[in-house]
Amino acid sequence: MSELMTEASGILSPKLSVTWSVTVSIIIGAPMGNEIITKSDRRIIAARTQSQNAFEAVGIIRDSHHPVLGGICFLDDKEVAERLKVTRRTVQNYRDRGILSYYMICGKCLYPEHEIQQLLDENFHSAYYD
Repeated sequence: MSELMTEASGILSPKLSVTWSVTVSIIIGAPMGNEIITKSDRRIIAARTQSQNAFEAVGIIRDSHHPVLGGICFLDDKEVAERLKVTRRTVQNYRDRGILSYYMICGKCLYPEHEIQQLLDENFHSAYYD
C-alpha cells in the first residue's frame, strides 16, 4: 500500500494574518475485493474530516472576499451597514448627505473600504479621565 499526499496553502487575509493549509492524502493499495467499508472505517472518517476542513476553508475565503478593482477593495451597502452598526437605510442617508463616498455601477452602490475606515478613524474620540 502506498499513500499519495497533496498540500495546498495560502493567505486568507493579509490584514488579519490568517492562513490556511489543507493536506489531502489518498491511500492507494491493492484491490479490496469483497471488503465492506462502513461509515466507521478510519479511511471514511479521515476523508470526511478532510472534506469538512476544506469546506470550512472555502467558507472563510468566501466570507473574507471583497471585490478589488485597481487595488481598491469595495464594500456593498450591507457590509458598510454591518461595519458601522447602522441600518442599510442609514447608509443610504449618509450617502445622500455626502458623508460617504461611493460608486454607482448599474444601480449597485460600492463604497471604497479604505474611505469607510478613514471615516471611522477621523471620528474616533478616545476616553478621557478627570
